[in-house]
Amino acid sequence: MSEDELRRTATEYEVYANQLEQLERRIELVQNSISEIDLTKTTLEALKNRRSEDEFLSPIGSNSFIKAKFLDTNKVLMGLGANIVAEVTVDHAIEELSKRKTEFQKLYINLRNQMDQLKVKFNAVKTKLEQQYLQTRQK
Repeated sequence: MSEDELRRTATEYEVYANQLEQLERRIELVQNSISEIDLTKTTLEALKNRRSEDEFLSPIGSNSFIKAKFLDTNKVLMGLGANIVAEVTVDHAIEELSKRKTEFQKLYINLRNQMDQLKVKFNAVKTKLEQQYLQTRQK
């Protein structure tokens, strides 16, 4: 077993470890997006049962709030991407968020599959590296 082979395996191990870390971060971002969509949908569902002029507390930061009133509980401003915002009905917003959630769920599954495949390769390289290291120690 040469030192070059050991270094190559160690480099391969590091590459897989970095890829796993990046995938974990992407998965976390996707999970956060799904959670945010769920929270927004819950808020919009609650909004449907409110009347204009009902009061609510609006966060202003640092765990501080102001009292405010709804002007219109039938429409919301929704980001469409590329800094474009459109006024849509609450039902339309909920429907659009459901579609977005479905896309994020598909992405999540795809990323988890990539992670599983990468873990198999990572574990194989890890085992190989451990064996190579033991062989070099025995010499």
